[in-house]
Amino acid sequence: MILIKVIPDKIFHILWSYASKCKDINEYILYFTSIKSKGYIDFYRECNINESDIIETLTNIYKAASLSFKEIVDLSGKKKVEISNIFCIPIRTIEDWYSGKSRCNDYIRLMLIRHFSILYLGKHVENEYFNLEKKNKSCYKSTKNEDKNIKIYNESSEIVNRNDLQSEIQSSEEFLIRLKKSEETAKILSDTEYLNDIIKKNTFNI
Repeated sequence: MILIKVIPDKIFHILWSYASKCKDINEYILYFTSIKSKGYIDFYRECNINESDIIETLTNIYKAASLSFKEIVDLSGKKKVEISNIFCIPIRTIEDWYSGKSRCNDYIRLMLIRHFSILYLGKHVENEYFNLEKKNKSCYKSTKNEDKNIKIYNESSEIVNRNDLQSEIQSSEEFLIRLKKSEETAKILSDTEYLNDIIKKNTFNI
């Protein structure tokens, strides 16, 4: 079983927000990993992530936070007009963000990055919200499978019931045939006994 290491939303918020305040990636990593830093976070205690893994995660967050709007759109594989239609953002605003004429807010860029799965936190490392969302999807899938199994079970039960009913009908028909035959046999025997009586009487009268 794979153990997923989850970064709580509260901690991720701090990590994402601080990325824009740092001049380079080394400053950013040391701010959260150095015990002497006021921004130090014990990631092993908080998220069960060891030092080597958290460095990869912090690097990925910093790089994602540094992406321009143009880079995000290019990485998404979508056209500007498609981004406009998906998020209902005016195309003029999209054009201005894309060209760098105006700056897109960090939270909007993050929403785009998350929507298009551009941010990779690391091996078996996930954000709290997306980990919960994945679990919900898994539960929904399981529920659908259970419903499917119930449907299959019901269909199988109906088939079994139809087979049982058919067997009962067939058995009833066979019983009626046997009964009819037995009635015919009884009649024959009865007639035979009647003839035997007549023969006996005629014999004694001779």
